[in-house]
Amino acid sequence: MLPKSIRTRLTLSTLAITLVFVLVTSLALEQAYKNSLRAEAQAQMELVVFSLLAAADISGNQLKMPLAFQNSRLNELNSGLMAWVSSDEQLLWQSDSTLWHDEFNPLLYGPQEIGEVSQGATGFEDQEFFYRQLLVLWETPSGEEWPLTFTILLDQQPFLSQVWEFRRQLWVWLGIMALGLMLMLWLLLTLGLQPLKRLAVELFKIEHGRQSNLTGIYPTEISPVKSNLNRVLSAEIQQRQRYQQTLADLAHSLKTPLAVMRTTTLSPEQNQQLDRMDQIIGYQLARAVVSKESGFVGQAIVLEPLVQRLVSALSKVYSDVVINIKVISKDSSLAMDEKDLMEVLGNIIENACKYGFSKVRIELDHNGFRVHDDGPGVPENRKNQILQRGVRLDTLQQGQGIGLAVVFDILNSYEIDLAIDSSDMGGACFKVQQNLNSKHV
Repeated sequence: MLPKSIRTRLTLSTLAITLVFVLVTSLALEQAYKNSLRAEAQAQMELVVFSLLAAADISGNQLKMPLAFQNSRLNELNSGLMAWVSSDEQLLWQSDSTLWHDEFNPLLYGPQEIGEVSQGATGFEDQEFFYRQLLVLWETPSGEEWPLTFTILLDQQPFLSQVWEFRRQLWVWLGIMALGLMLMLWLLLTLGLQPLKRLAVELFKIEHGRQSNLTGIYPTEISPVKSNLNRVLSAEIQQRQRYQQTLADLAHSLKTPLAVMRTTTLSPEQNQQLDRMDQIIGYQLARAVVSKESGFVGQAIVLEPLVQRLVSALSKVYSDVVINIKVISKDSSLAMDEKDLMEVLGNIIENACKYGFSKVRIELDHNGFRVHDDGPGVPENRKNQILQRGVRLDTLQQGQGIGLAVVFDILNSYEIDLAIDSSDMGGACFKVQQNLNSKHV
């Protein structure tokens, strides 16, 4: 499964490409170095063959070679350089350096054609050697022709030591180059993704109400994205404004006839139905103000000033109720539209004043608020029912839960949690908490 992060994907891809490049390069360079050393070893053995040809002499049907050679390695035991001369499957001569190396039989090797060279690698006595053989036709003073095979063996140990040392240095330098390459690619990746980071920062500022559109200068590839996002943001703001204006006009057009009807003489039952119609209008309009899909773009609203204003107003209406405000966090705020937040606070605090006996406490913490009362509380079997998601208005009884349903729908549209617990004051505790996993946080 591919990682979601573009930076992670590019980093892993770059790492994989770099590793493959280093491996292929190291294998190619090492193979080239080995071929070079093999060619050098064969060149050395070719010179030895030529020196043997120059020193060889046939007299009386016998091959005569010098007792000592200028190349001292042919005269020393275990020097790693050995030579043989053979004819017609008969060994005619061997260098002093071949003593104690009887396991090698040069007669088992050899070219078949005059002037042909045979070369390669062989091993015996737990050692690896290069070999080179040359078949020549030697004419004796008596006019006879002898086919002579010159065989040279060269120990591979110095060759293997050089290869190992080359490999060690090669990996050190390739490792340094790979780290440098990764560093440069990381810098290029960081610079390349910088515009996307700036775009994310600007979007964050727009989400929190610090700016209204994208203003940064971006590369050619991202400029169309910026233009399209600005058009979407502008259209969203205009649509919200038109929508709110339409809702305000609708509310005014519906409430005015209701107000006129209230001036007429109606029965208590008719007045009760008018009140219910008024509640239904307010409820449905409140549900339409925001939608969960549209989300909220703006700065979080600080709770304490709004709560102070509401408490000041409600204290006059519910003069027999003592309302206390406990500020647990000065940064207490919610990411909501101010009108929606006022609707939520007003409904919950008013319910506490209405159903409490004499005391209400409002606690403001970092991610929301809690409202306690000393009333009879909410029955346990009603807590889940009144907070059930998707509760429609037609399932609610007259005069019961309209305000709370409005609160629940508004909070649900912002992905803010509403819970009902028992209060330490004996009544209910309505807890409104910003969901930390919410996209509005």
